[in-house]
Parts: sequence; structure tokens; C-alpha cells
Amino acid sequence: MRRVPIQSMARLTPLGVGLLLLLYVLSYGVLSLLGGYGYTQSGELRYDSGLSVSDLEMFQPLFARWQASFRKIDGSYVSRGNALGRFFSPLIRLDRRFVHRTRLVPFLDGSEMLETHSLAGTYRDAHGSICPMNRGKWETAPRASGS
Repeated sequence: MRRVPIQSMARLTPLGVGLLLLLYVLSYGVLSLLGGYGYTQSGELRYDSGLSVSDLEMFQPLFARWQASFRKIDGSYVSRGNALGRFFSPLIRLDRRFVHRTRLVPFLDGSEMLETHSLAGTYRDAHGSICPMNRGKWETAPRASGS
């Protein structure tokens, strides 16, 4: 068996690491080009039953699912995703910050949200009433009793 001198290994190591890093970035680039936006939940908005509302339009690379922050029903935050999403999570984070930004889902009546860049803000319901978020639930103004 032929031995490789330590000096040769020291030169190959940066080259090998560089090639692996290049392969990592290029493979993410392909998955990113083939990916797209889909609906997901932040966990900040919840129905009375406890289920979270799909309130985000988030970019996901092909086959890679990852979300940095999801609010569980108990109020704690977790990261969620599949193995490929976790593997590419540093590049997904950079991609969403500079290229494919996450968007809040507008309401069905077309009204704008009051704070479009914050998940913890106030929103307008379908009737135009301001609904501050509190403890992950909608708080709506009392409805006027009908005639």
C-alpha cells in the first residue's frame, strides 16, 4: 500500500473541501430552481380548536421542506422540516432572506394586513375589523346584535 505524504494531504484537503462546498451549493441551486411557493403555517394564528391557520406563503426548494420557526400550541418555538431541508437549511435561510422572501397570505376580501413584515402584529378580519393577535388566537371585537 502506497503512503501519501502529509504535505500532499494538506494540499488536497482544501481542494476537497472546496469541491464538496461547490457541489453543495450547485445541488441546492438546482433544487431551488425547481422549487416553488406553497402555503404553510406560522403557528401564530390558530382556530379555536387549536389548529394553526395557513398564513404564510413560503418558498420551498424541490423535495426540501424546512421552516426555521413554528409556534407550537403551548407557545414554544421549534424548527420543522425533512432531512433534505435540514441538510440545506443554511442555504434555504439565505435564499429566503435575499431571493425568495416569505409572504403573509392576504385575506380573501383583498384587504391589506396592517403589518406585512411581522408575524406578531394586527390583522384585519373579513369585515375590516382590527384583530390583534394574542396567545396564538384571534381576538375579534364583539359583534353588534342584529335586528
